[in-house]
Amino acid sequence: MKKLLSVILCLVVLFGATTTFGYAGTSVKAFSDVPASRWSYDAIMKMVDKGLFNGKTPPDASGVGSFAPEDTMTRAEFITVVVRYLYPSAVESMSAKLNGAGGASTWYTVYHQVAVEQGLLKKSELGGHDGMTKNMNRQEMAMVLSRACDVLNEVKGSVISNYRIPDYESIGTAYRWDVRVVYTKGLITGVDQHGTFAPLATLTREQASTVLYRLTDPSARVKVDDGVLIPGVAEEGTSWVEGEHHEIKDVKVGATVIKKDGTRVVLTATKVRDLTILGYGQGVDPYSGIPLANGSVAKEGTASWYDYSPWIYDKITGSMHSDKEWQAIESATFPGREPGAYDGEVRNLYWKWSTEMNEWLYFGPF
Repeated sequence: MKKLLSVILCLVVLFGATTTFGYAGTSVKAFSDVPASRWSYDAIMKMVDKGLFNGKTPPDASGVGSFAPEDTMTRAEFITVVVRYLYPSAVESMSAKLNGAGGASTWYTVYHQVAVEQGLLKKSELGGHDGMTKNMNRQEMAMVLSRACDVLNEVKGSVISNYRIPDYESIGTAYRWDVRVVYTKGLITGVDQHGTFAPLATLTREQASTVLYRLTDPSARVKVDDGVLIPGVAEEGTSWVEGEHHEIKDVKVGATVIKKDGTRVVLTATKVRDLTILGYGQGVDPYSGIPLANGSVAKEGTASWYDYSPWIYDKITGSMHSDKEWQAIESATFPGREPGAYDGEVRNLYWKWSTEMNEWLYFGPF
């Protein structure tokens, strides 16, 4: 109840500043631009009934106003609603902190700061603080909703196949898993009967009303047929997109690496000779994106001796290991003593047969 009241207060402040005109006790009975036949009618009216949204114009004497369902939502507006729902105590603390320091620079600074501190957003995501005034698109909405589901402990399990989303390939690779999550959780169904997602389309007020209502009330979510689910991973620990910035402390067994194509790989450790190697044979790069001693960041395709990194990247398999690990891999993958006889993790990818020397030569991690 306390959380719901916080959300209501947030939305009254957020949307009231631009859409409420002092209704003088007149309650909204209908919106002239939201007929009962409109797809978003039920969600909008229920959100209004809960006090979560107001119309764009005050109701007349008969209780009819306008809602402007196709007007856009900014990133700041959407983030604010979700943050107030998930972190009401943190919002109060941050408000007090910023007020003690002279006040927030914008009306949404408190909510953006909380989103960053709580991990709902990275500091630089969505253009950072200054990018919050821009309109939010649908794939950005999906990312925030997916992380909200994670906070609510709802992400584990299975997700729908990407084949259920007709325009899946047009979704940014960093957003693909999030889109599949929100489809699976029944927060969205697409913009048409085919389930088209339209990732770059701007989020509208009616879309926001619908997904936020479903987020706050699970009984309003769309039921997903179990027959369209594919096996997922019950994740433990942290996750990041392969090659993007993350901390060395997060690189451990159980962490999830999201590959550029959206595939998620949970890191495991394998005993190789006298070393236990993280990510061995998994075809992922756990280490690029980590800050280096010289102030740069480890990047895919760079070798350690150029940027003072303790890791070397292998362009062939997409793996990144320490120098000692590569020595163990070299020993573990040594092929048989004749052409065509291979063994180990990567067979002959690291070894080339020299007819001149009549032996295998080690070439990798290059």
